[in-house]
Amino acid sequence: MHMHKVPKLALGIGGILFVLGWATVVGGGLMADLDTPPSSEDWSGTLMFEGSTPTTFESEFKWSTTYNIFVQDGSNVTIEILNSDADDILWPCELDDDCDLYDVDGHINGYHYIGDLDFEEYLEESTGIYNPFTKSGTYEISFTEENGETVNVMIREDTSDAGILVAIGGVISCFAGIIILIIGGILSKVMKENPKVELTSTVNDESDD
Repeated sequence: MHMHKVPKLALGIGGILFVLGWATVVGGGLMADLDTPPSSEDWSGTLMFEGSTPTTFESEFKWSTTYNIFVQDGSNVTIEILNSDADDILWPCELDDDCDLYDVDGHINGYHYIGDLDFEEYLEESTGIYNPFTKSGTYEISFTEENGETVNVMIREDTSDAGILVAIGGVISCFAGIIILIIGGILSKVMKENPKVELTSTVNDESDD
């Protein structure tokens, strides 16, 4: 490769990374639904499942998404993940003292929030490697009312975290693009000021052939 092509290549790559990064930031912001008003039910996530106990629901769950669980007011519902032995997928709201999280903002008439399903896992015990994709997959969720009554339950899918992660990736891409653009600009300037360096390198390449 001739030396004078290096600055152009760097400028091209830097420009592409910056544009892609900026587009990703915008896309991540849209995914996060940042404009959803607190008065909307979708503020607590979009409806993924709604049913009456006893019931089961099977679906694919992603590590980057939070799945908020709501049950009918006044009911006591037991939730089980039937095809998993993991004990840290279901997070009752009492653990974080956020049971009133959706009492006002995103409130859903006739329901109350009891916790969420979290399929994010970082540390694989078998390898000791941090892997955020460990628990993504298909799961079967069981809902049972403790007194055997028929009550309504729902799962609402909150993808705002995924949108934020995508936006962060876009920011990183933007910065990488800017750095490469700066390097390309410096190389271009240096080679314009020192054309003999480029000429010598080109001659050497041809003589070696």
